[in-house]
Amino acid sequence: MRRLTLHASALNNDEYDGYTRSLKELAEVDGEAGGDDSDEYFERLGIGVREVRAWLRGRYPALGPQTIDSILKFFSASLRQGDTLTGGQFFAVLRLVTHVQQGKELDRDLAFVQGACCFSCSFLG
Repeated sequence: MRRLTLHASALNNDEYDGYTRSLKELAEVDGEAGGDDSDEYFERLGIGVREVRAWLRGRYPALGPQTIDSILKFFSASLRQGDTLTGGQFFAVLRLVTHVQQGKELDRDLAFVQGACCFSCSFLG
């Protein structure tokens, strides 16, 4: 089965701006020490799956905890403490969140399909 990850180059401009900003926020990377913003830099960033879970629950309360957990279980079956996501996996999570917000049934393959609406619309809205 195809690995569920998105390279930063697979993101449209709105997704890139919103997803990378969110990743930096979650990884607590400030603007000055924010790395070189290369695609490889974002792939090297690692964040705890439980941190992502808490962040998503706070950012997208309308999705509900079960939906968020279902998305995250594509990446970490048990959601154990110590499990981490790469930047590319985090981008795939956000792409799935975008599709579910648009009313689509959760399907892991949607991570490879750009959403109909830009990420910044749902993110900032």
